[in-house]
Amino acid sequence: MPCLVRSTCLVVLALLTGVAPLYAQEADTTATDPAATDTTAAETTTADTTVTDTTVTDTTRTDTITTEAARPDTATINSAAARRRAQRRTKADSLADVVSRRVTARRDSLIERQKAATAGARSAAEDWLALTDAGRFDESWRAADSTLQARISRELWIDQGRRVRSRLDTVRSRLLARTQYRDSTALVPGNQPVVLLQYATTFDRGRTLEAVVTTKRDTTWKVASYRVVAAPDTAVANTVAADTTAADTEQ
Repeated sequence: MPCLVRSTCLVVLALLTGVAPLYAQEADTTATDPAATDTTAAETTTADTTVTDTTVTDTTRTDTITTEAARPDTATINSAAARRRAQRRTKADSLADVVSRRVTARRDSLIERQKAATAGARSAAEDWLALTDAGRFDESWRAADSTLQARISRELWIDQGRRVRSRLDTVRSRLLARTQYRDSTALVPGNQPVVLLQYATTFDRGRTLEAVVTTKRDTTWKVASYRVVAAPDTAVANTVAADTTAADTEQ
């Protein structure tokens, strides 16, 4: 009994003096201990950092995998390059075909025009030569192009025509040996189309070469120049061999 009283007194005394019980001290220490709080926060930070690092690493790995998957291999690159080269070759071939067709069409058109021009020029030249063969020199001068008329007067043309034909006598044959088409020539002013015709002609007194230059005025072909010389392998006596610059229009 005295012990119980003594214990009770101690408790009362402790309460009066403000000493907290042991369990209360332990509670306060836990609540206010800075070290405990910092440790808990540090642990939390460490845990968060670990999570973050893991996330970044996973993201980097994912990006790497995606990049490697998207990167084409050498075979794919070569195949794509080959396709591009093939496409360029196809385009080049197509362009070459177009150019070739245009060139061919232009050439064919030019050939057709030259054929038509040569046919018209030949017809006009041979009709004109028929006048000279018949001794109708006045008519042949009038039927000639203005180029010939400007180079030689009608009187001189008639006189020379008679003298030359009297020396050569009658025409026996006339064969077209050569034709040449030109868009223009210095022999004929005006930039008119020109066809040059060369005939191998046989007269009673020998063989000659006749050079006839025709030009087209408007829609009509006319003789712009005429020249007759001895054939290279035949000496034709008294045949006119006119100067090539001064007498191209002379017989």
